[in-house]
Amino acid sequence: MRLPIVLAFFIASALATQRRYDGYQVYQVKAKDKVSFDVLVRLYNERSDIYDFWTEPRNVDFTSDVMVPPAFTKTFVDLLEAFNMEYRIKIDDVQHEIEQSRRDIAKPLVTRKALRSPGTPRYSLDWTSYSDLPAIYEFVNEMAATYPSLVTVTSTGQSHLGNDMPILKISTGGSGKNAIFAEGGNFDYYWNTGGSTSIECGETYHGGAAFSQVEARNVRDAMLSVANQTKVYFSFHSYGQYWLTPWGYTSALPDDYQDLYDLAQSAVDKLTAVEGTPYTIGTSTNLLGLASGCSDDWAKGGAGIKYSYTVEMRDTGKFGFQLPADTIVPMPTMSKSGSMSPLEDQDKLLDEALSVVKVQALQMKRCLDKRKLMDALKHASTMLGELRTSLLSPKSYYELYMAICDELQHLEMYLLDEFQNGRKVADLYELVQYAGNIIPRLYLLVTVGVVYIKTNEQSRRDILRDLVEMCRGVQHPLRGLFLRNYLLQCTRNLLPDLAENDPLATESYGNVRDAVDFIQLNFSEMNKLWVRMAYQGHSRDKERRERERQELRLLVGTNLVRLAQLDSVDVELYKKVVLPGILEQVVSCRDALAQEYLMECIIQVFPDEVHLDTLHTYLKACAELHADVKVHVILVALVERLAAYGQRQQALGQPPIPPHIPLFDIFSDQIGYIAQARPEMPSENLVSLQVSLISLAFRCYPEKIALVDKVLESTLVALDKIAVEKVDFDSALGKELNRLLRMPISHYNSLVTLLQLPHFGQVLQRLDFNGRKSVALYLVNNALDNETYITTQEQVDAVLNMLAPLICDQPDQVLTGLDVEDFAEEQNLMARMIHLLAAEEIDLDQQYRMLTSARKQFGAGGARRIPFTLPPLIYEAFKLARKYFDVRQEDELWEKKCEKIFTFCHQCIAALVKAELAELPLRLFLQGALAASQIIFGTHETLAYEFISQAFTLYEEEISDSKAQFAALTLMAASLEKLDCFSEENSAPVRSKCALLASALLRKPDQCRALILVSNLFWSSTTKELEGKPMRDGKKVLECLRKAGKVATECLDPGVQAQLIVELVNVYVHFFHQGNHHITVTQINELISKVRQDLLPQLENSDEKELIERHLGASCEMLRYRRDNPSTTSDAPSYQGIVLD
Repeated sequence: MRLPIVLAFFIASALATQRRYDGYQVYQVKAKDKVSFDVLVRLYNERSDIYDFWTEPRNVDFTSDVMVPPAFTKTFVDLLEAFNMEYRIKIDDVQHEIEQSRRDIAKPLVTRKALRSPGTPRYSLDWTSYSDLPAIYEFVNEMAATYPSLVTVTSTGQSHLGNDMPILKISTGGSGKNAIFAEGGNFDYYWNTGGSTSIECGETYHGGAAFSQVEARNVRDAMLSVANQTKVYFSFHSYGQYWLTPWGYTSALPDDYQDLYDLAQSAVDKLTAVEGTPYTIGTSTNLLGLASGCSDDWAKGGAGIKYSYTVEMRDTGKFGFQLPADTIVPMPTMSKSGSMSPLEDQDKLLDEALSVVKVQALQMKRCLDKRKLMDALKHASTMLGELRTSLLSPKSYYELYMAICDELQHLEMYLLDEFQNGRKVADLYELVQYAGNIIPRLYLLVTVGVVYIKTNEQSRRDILRDLVEMCRGVQHPLRGLFLRNYLLQCTRNLLPDLAENDPLATESYGNVRDAVDFIQLNFSEMNKLWVRMAYQGHSRDKERRERERQELRLLVGTNLVRLAQLDSVDVELYKKVVLPGILEQVVSCRDALAQEYLMECIIQVFPDEVHLDTLHTYLKACAELHADVKVHVILVALVERLAAYGQRQQALGQPPIPPHIPLFDIFSDQIGYIAQARPEMPSENLVSLQVSLISLAFRCYPEKIALVDKVLESTLVALDKIAVEKVDFDSALGKELNRLLRMPISHYNSLVTLLQLPHFGQVLQRLDFNGRKSVALYLVNNALDNETYITTQEQVDAVLNMLAPLICDQPDQVLTGLDVEDFAEEQNLMARMIHLLAAEEIDLDQQYRMLTSARKQFGAGGARRIPFTLPPLIYEAFKLARKYFDVRQEDELWEKKCEKIFTFCHQCIAALVKAELAELPLRLFLQGALAASQIIFGTHETLAYEFISQAFTLYEEEISDSKAQFAALTLMAASLEKLDCFSEENSAPVRSKCALLASALLRKPDQCRALILVSNLFWSSTTKELEGKPMRDGKKVLECLRKAGKVATECLDPGVQAQLIVELVNVYVHFFHQGNHHITVTQINELISKVRQDLLPQLENSDEKELIERHLGASCEMLRYRRDNPSTTSDAPSYQGIVLD
């Protein structure tokens, strides 16, 4: 069964200004050690604006190709030599190589001459030269029109600029068949986990997020729609000759790697046999280095396509990206050998027409060889007669047209040679006008007219005018378009491109005005023919006609390209003649398709400088376009073009926009006018225009933040006019509004700067809860990533208002179905955000006001949120109290302020208690006691005691789980041991309470261990009376330990009892060694004996018994050492009498 093949083609603008690379060189560099490799990586990550890495540095001893500007060549070479790197010059002059390769680039679709040999497909595209984007686009649609039963073209959506993204499907029909998907993104499979860069101009820029670009999302959706039936996925790249398998994000192999490898090996073997080009097989990471977010990884891991590959095509680096055209042929052959099945025979009608052309062309050439010109013209006329057909589709007609144009080249060359040798042209020019049919007659007239001009025998201007006028004789749209295209291409280099005051611009030769008139007249007539196509035939064929018109639009647009190529057209001529003439035709045709295409064409083909001087004229025409025209797409394209121009000017040290041109105001006013004139325009389109305005403000007026706020204000006005109070986040308008709000966040990277935009918060409030929450999360992450500190109470209030969806429940919030993990993650972000509330170091009072203000807002978050947000506020308050203590010499009121802070903390913890929490507020009460103890001021003992007492109260009233009780008691005992601010009056009851609570624990092991902990309170803790000295109450210590021993012996499990007594042995030894005279060697011997003689014999051999024996053995070894090596100090205890055997 044949596999249908889906090919995704991604169409971008092909009319961008070309940059030159004179003197640029490409170096092949190899790092020989880790140090030099790190240098290359730093250049790649930090200086990609200067050094263009054609292949990124992947490892030591791996070669990288780097293009270096001439101004930095010496610096680069010095760096390489300083770090002992191997290098060689791979390309000495990049511009020279580009110009060489341009000879391989096919002419634009409307002028390219097909270079065919028998047996090759007869399409507008060939494999002997590189084709421009319009030609590739044309080729896609051409195959669909030629083979409607095999090939279909659909759209997977639109690009960022609104262009369709076609998908070409080759299939014999039917559904559910197995498929192969091929394409040529930032995909969401371990996106940005390595091998990519955050530098937006970097070769491996990963994007702002997975699937951040609409093009990648469109491809993803297209793949998912056929994922269940897709068996193989290809992503074709250049260069290197690698056949790569997943994974790219990790060096680990897929579980079915052997299957992937075997199929790849089979394909590579066949390709090598056909072309002799070996391919290296392996995973992306292991061959080329880490590369996350790759499409083949996502195809396999995300879409579930088992056999997913990336094929890095020819070559291995000799030519790099400047691959000569004579190496193209193996590439399509490769695709055929590896995956494609050959296409069916060509359409019968086209074959018959091409057969006639072939025969007549052969006869014409023979007659020319025999110098029988009249007979040759007859055969040429017969050949041209094939263009009279009405049976061919535009695609097939184009192929026939190209075949005939190829043959007419021979006639033109013959005539030129003849006339340069003395033959009279004028007679022939008159003669061919008597050809039998108008189509052959006009093609011959154009051919002879071109020769006539080249021989300079008559007026160039008059002949051009004569030819363009005579072409009016063909009013059939398809035939007329191709005839005028032939005229345009033949006269391309013959137009009088001279200024009006040029001495060479004679009456007979003409000047640039004549050239403009010629092209504009031809453009006007071609546009009329193109528009007329929409109204021919039955209404049921309207969709097909529109598709055919789309295919032919480049023929019309070529006229504008020719106008832009006239060197003598200056700004004044463009302003007074060229643009008004074009716009008059565009506006008057009242055809949406023609208007939209031609207005965008004007933007792309003419230089930025003339756009700046003619903005009013162009924008006025935009307002007069047909209601179905997507005016916002046109305006966005123009804004983007001029914003990019401004950015380039700024990079050159020039003003972004000439001061006399109020560019922003012009666009702002025009957008408002268009919104008023087009009430039916979708609201999301209006917002997309505002997005483009903000982009313009950022790039051309970076210092004028007021312009950004003006855009936000205009957005509010637009929403009011269409009576939109709340915008659904998932709607098209919601997405555009979200995009609008995120732009200033990403640009300024400062929450504080956003506060200077009064209308930002108002626009934010127009989004529904999900939209506001999404923007709030974006704001928080941006602030955390950029460490944006908030320094005043006013800023705190304003920022937290913007973040309200994360702080408290909202009236429009749907509370059901909330994911617990997502909620916790959001609140943890808010907790981190609190640490950014930091006033100036000298303004501690401001910091307190900020904390209290934040407390009011976070306190409204309810029981679900305050466990996340109040603790960091409390800790920030503790830090603030310490700061007041540190500057106590400078602030007379510092003690009262500290009291207020601890009162604030107490209130915050009490709020957590009211939220029915226990363990968290208990910990915070203990921390508060410690903090108050360390900051010595009038009431710090009272405050510390209050915090401790609250902790004990909370323990008794709220904590009932035995494990939680033991953990809490451990914390309380540890905290009491560190407190040094209590008098004996306050300390004694707390210690006693701790001992009582330890004795009251439910589980005996917990009681025993808790009593051991409490015993430390009577030894290590201190009071104010002791002035920091430890208490050393040995008698109380012994009482606690005896109680612990008694509790241990009450355990019924001998294993647990043995473990507890071993622990007691260590505690007894500890206090004995510390000098507690109430503890004796006899007591230690009794405990050891009890374990050895009474308890261990009761235990069966087990891991538990082994652990106890090892524990006891370690303790005995320590005692043996101390016994056998007595200390020489006088106060050291004696271990003599310890029984260990």
